[in-house]
Amino acid sequence: MILCFPSVSFAKQNGTSGSGNSASEKAAELTEKTGFTVESVQSENQINKDFSFFYVHTQPSEEQTLKVKVISKRKEPSKVKIHVNNAVTNIMGQIDYGQKNVQLDSSMKQPITDFVSLGAKEVTVKNFEEKIVELHVKPPKDSYQGVRLGAVVFRSADSQEKEETGVNNTYGYKIAIMTSEDLRPYNEGGRINYISVKASLQNGQKAIAMKVQNPEPAVLENVSIRTKIFPKGEKEPLATNALAGMKLAPNSSFDYLTYLGLEDLKAGKYVIQASATDGKETWEWEKEFTISDKQANQINEDAAYKITMPKLYKGFGISLIILTLGNIGYLVYRKRKTSETKKGGGKDDASEG
Repeated sequence: MILCFPSVSFAKQNGTSGSGNSASEKAAELTEKTGFTVESVQSENQINKDFSFFYVHTQPSEEQTLKVKVISKRKEPSKVKIHVNNAVTNIMGQIDYGQKNVQLDSSMKQPITDFVSLGAKEVTVKNFEEKIVELHVKPPKDSYQGVRLGAVVFRSADSQEKEETGVNNTYGYKIAIMTSEDLRPYNEGGRINYISVKASLQNGQKAIAMKVQNPEPAVLENVSIRTKIFPKGEKEPLATNALAGMKLAPNSSFDYLTYLGLEDLKAGKYVIQASATDGKETWEWEKEFTISDKQANQINEDAAYKITMPKLYKGFGISLIILTLGNIGYLVYRKRKTSETKKGGGKDDASEG
């Protein structure tokens, strides 16, 4: 549960999460960069009191307040920006709380951001003080089934760092918020639908993106997905992929990627064979799709990772081919000349005899 819904986790960290670092070392580094920590105050409507994140029972139109402590860890002021995000599933098949104003899946009705609001969107703490941030929960008058999942995000407004790549890193914390009316188990009832498949670019790499969906208001855990991509009519797969241990957010969809490597993508008809399981249920699909000339050319042109040959090598290769052909032509000519000379000499010897 801590892995699925961390009460305190790293929002974004710049090169400090090496495999040798313990959780306490990472937390200390994060506190040093931000100057504050956060701590949830358990609600009287908490469904499971063993969970340090918010897992609260709601009733239609019945308001309640959730509280979080923001605790200063230094004398200097720390400015904290706060917002609420919906939970989605990222391309690695993991629940992601960090995407702000994300486009939600079509199956999501009444997302958590519709009924959880903030008392303050920014707070400043200093000199080791504590301040309470309030979250106002006002569920819709119409009942909802299953769970709604999101997080309250606390980001440091003072600790942005810029990597050599030019990417800005912002440090902070997330506390998950999960609500339920019907109190049914949050991790039962999920399923996977196939939505579509297409050729795509992901971070400059050529890939086949299969969009899959968990259309149910439940977390789907321990998911494994396997894919094989075939040029239509061929038995050897062009590419394969397999991921295990995935967790899909309620009412979410994501692109499961099968990377194609460095070779140019060719236009034509393809087949994807895919299977998914959560250990209880299994789903299988075999779908045909087409990659047009326009798509293939655009993807090949835009790909950051591809096989390229410098102009010098191309010129050298062409020169080598010309020299080789010239050499072959010379050898053929020389052999014919030698053969004709031998034939001519034989006739002269016979006449003299």
